[in-house]
Amino acid sequence: NITLTLSTAAEDLIVVEKGQTSITVQWQKSVSLEQDHLSGFKIRYRKFGNKEYAYHKLSQWELTAKISGLESNTLYEISVAGYSEGGTGLYAKRITERTKRG
Repeated sequence: NITLTLSTAAEDLIVVEKGQTSITVQWQKSVSLEQDHLSGFKIRYRKFGNKEYAYHKLSQWELTAKISGLESNTLYEISVAGYSEGGTGLYAKRITERTKRG
């Protein structure tokens, strides 16, 4: 039985592009991660100050995600975590970014 720790599955989350209704983020896989046990990544995001997050699941090979359908000139909080059959790990340090003005 293997206990999986995904606490550091994703790191160095950055914004690589932003538009009026989208933000594209990129991250690195942790070098300490055992690749065989990672199912993929989960992006979570919300308008700054909101309580509820929206989520997107990605494969373990995807290290970039475009979050679309956002409101223009709005501040968002974004984070990423690894997940496996055992659950979701800890989310990486949250970043905040504002979409461009319409």
